[in-house]
Amino acid sequence: MDYSKFMFGGRLVRDPETKETKAGPVTRVTVAINRKAGGEDFASFFDIEGWDKMSDRLASLAKGQLAFFEGDIYQKEYTPKDADKPRRITSFKCFNMRYLSKPGETAPAKSDDSEEDVPW
Repeated sequence: MDYSKFMFGGRLVRDPETKETKAGPVTRVTVAINRKAGGEDFASFFDIEGWDKMSDRLASLAKGQLAFFEGDIYQKEYTPKDADKPRRITSFKCFNMRYLSKPGETAPAKSDDSEEDVPW
């Protein structure tokens, strides 16, 4: 059985971008995931996309907002116009998103949900 899934919790580094495609609307967000290693702070940046109804949910986010994302990991292959060889990129397609802060907040939002609902 093959299985691929991601779970990210982080802050948006810019406002969401929505585009209309033949397959429907798609919204892309870039999330910063901060961590410490060897006493130093590091950040990893991931581009997450959402289609159809998830596109609307992602579009409601704002730069700096903290959120939790779940979805599928997959790879796309394409050949750029200025290249001879195909390139492969890893994509993160969101199917579930939870707001952890309101736009402009620096701390997680208060929620009626129990702590058991947060996956970390």
